[in-house]
Amino acid sequence: MKIRQFIFKQYNMGPGLGMAKDTFGRAMTYQAPVTLLLMLLTAYNTMMLREELRYITQWFNFLYFVGIIFFVVLLLMLFVWKVEMPSSIRMGNQQQFKHHNLLSQQIEEMEKKQNVRLDNIEQAIKNLEEKINDG
Repeated sequence: MKIRQFIFKQYNMGPGLGMAKDTFGRAMTYQAPVTLLLMLLTAYNTMMLREELRYITQWFNFLYFVGIIFFVVLLLMLFVWKVEMPSSIRMGNQQQFKHHNLLSQQIEEMEKKQNVRLDNIEQAIKNLEEKINDG
């Protein structure tokens, strides 16, 4: 049981690590297309130079290659939009509430205030019922 707790326990290291990861990840959004283009050019040129692939390269031009890669990227984007993003957002929401973010603290405070108001209303109703029954 202790091994399971050690493996699955999460640590609160403050916002620094998350900030660095988030900033780096957002910067990669702009670097990824450049990297993809360079990888495409390298893969295409490597494929064209291979003797074993001459039967493909006779009819396979760069436009076909880019079209196939574009289609694969669109499929990946569709997968991310339909499957990965909702799951990721749900996981993020669970993590935020688990680690008591500002929103969950505000909700807890609002619930406490609401419970006090409901108790006051219930008490006022009881007092009115008593006055009606006594009167």
